[in-house]
Amino acid sequence: MFSGEKISWIEGTPMGVTVRKVEFVAPHMHEDLIEIILCLSGTIRISYCFEEFRLQPGEFILVDKDAHYLYEGENCICATFYIDERYFEKKYPYARSLLLVCEGTKESRVPCNTYHHKYLKGMLLAVLLYISGDGERDADYRKNILHVSEKIVETLFNYFDIIFWYNPGLNIKPEALERYRKMNHYLQEHYSERITIEDLAGEFGLSKAYVSEFLSDVTLGFRRILGYIRVSNAEKLLFKTKMNMANISAACGFSDPKYYYNTFRAWYKCTPYQFRRKYLSEMGVGNREEILAFSDVRDTLGEMMEPYFTDMFIK
Repeated sequence: MFSGEKISWIEGTPMGVTVRKVEFVAPHMHEDLIEIILCLSGTIRISYCFEEFRLQPGEFILVDKDAHYLYEGENCICATFYIDERYFEKKYPYARSLLLVCEGTKESRVPCNTYHHKYLKGMLLAVLLYISGDGERDADYRKNILHVSEKIVETLFNYFDIIFWYNPGLNIKPEALERYRKMNHYLQEHYSERITIEDLAGEFGLSKAYVSEFLSDVTLGFRRILGYIRVSNAEKLLFKTKMNMANISAACGFSDPKYYYNTFRAWYKCTPYQFRRKYLSEMGVGNREEILAFSDVRDTLGEMMEPYFTDMFIK
């Protein structure tokens, strides 16, 4: 994990929650953590991966494994939820190789107010209400936090895999989703190698034609999804090492630096040099934030629940 964040872990559970008044949080990234940022009041901008949004009250965004930072906070109070993916590896063997996208903000390019967005938001609000209360932190308390952690992860894995972001209307059978995840995991494990679609087909005892059509139907196709996996790993090297571009290109499996450069720019809307300069230029700036007690936002949560229930169950 590469972060200067202060995470308040709930003992005996895979969840941590931090509430803070924030103006700026320096660029950071996590390994094996899911992070969800929920804006409670005010507004704040978030830059992550190749996207930028201004979060309004009640809006939230999931940050998976990408570098990200918060800035231009205006009277902003955020609740940030952290879930340790390693806890769920037995139930979800491919948890750490999944690519998750969940943007509960009107600035998203895809529908942001679906039932599953609302359900997830409801669980986040319920967690905050629960931990801001005066109940005893006993075994039942931890059991309840564990239960809601499992429900959040289940919702994310079943409805916010990146394939649903690129194809919101996708209706995929469980066995096909499992096959895709096995293929994705294989690509995540071997992205640094010279890998072809024939290699992937042979690994699963399938024909090249079937694999090509299957990946085109459920995701971006073999070439594009492999390219994305490679540049997302290049992002980590840009962020946390001083490796030059040629070495990063080779380490991530690109056949030559020009192919790496073009693929990175296609996804991130900037060059690798621009990405490194943008994020590292903010690294030395100290966080401007104030950590709050959970009880400090209880009234705000109460005000948010009424419109949430109306939106969820009436509208």
